[in-house]
Amino acid sequence: MIKMSDFFLTKKVQVSKDFLYLGIYLVTLYSTLDEWGEEHMVKKIYLDVRDKLI
Repeated sequence: MIKMSDFFLTKKVQVSKDFLYLGIYLVTLYSTLDEWGEEHMVKKIYLDVRDKLI
């Protein structure tokens, strides 16, 4: 994550707030899932939720 931040700052890359929030959310999500030490079928969960929302 830090290397990516350094890259954006060095190259003066601008990203939208939505992209930034999504990135923070995903890093937090995957870090939490990793800490739990359990297997989670993220793709299946995503598809199940998506199908319910459509």
